[in-house]
Amino acid sequence: DAVSRRDQLLQEVHDLNDWKESARQNINNLQSESTLDASEIDRLVRELSQRKKEVSDLQSSIVNLEIMVAEKISTISELSGILKSKEDEIFSLRSEVDAFEKKEITVTQEIDQLHEQN
Repeated sequence: DAVSRRDQLLQEVHDLNDWKESARQNINNLQSESTLDASEIDRLVRELSQRKKEVSDLQSSIVNLEIMVAEKISTISELSGILKSKEDEIFSLRSEVDAFEKKEITVTQEIDQLHEQN
């Protein structure tokens, strides 16, 4: 009976040692996984930081483009005003030319009448 009890206790010690070794393996595996998870998290944080920088750069580019567009619109508006002014000037000059041509016709007719009278 003592021998069987001793064998039973030895088996329990053996089982406990197996359990302890299995627990150590599980702990090592979990530590390894957590290290991998930590390195994966670090990689993702770096990637996120890079993406944030890219977004920031794009936002700056958009702001710069909006400024350029506003400047171009302002320039177009100024040029449009200048063009309108030139068109008004051309219209005014045409009116003066028309008036001059009418006066020239009238003067030519008066000269012709004077020649006929003489």
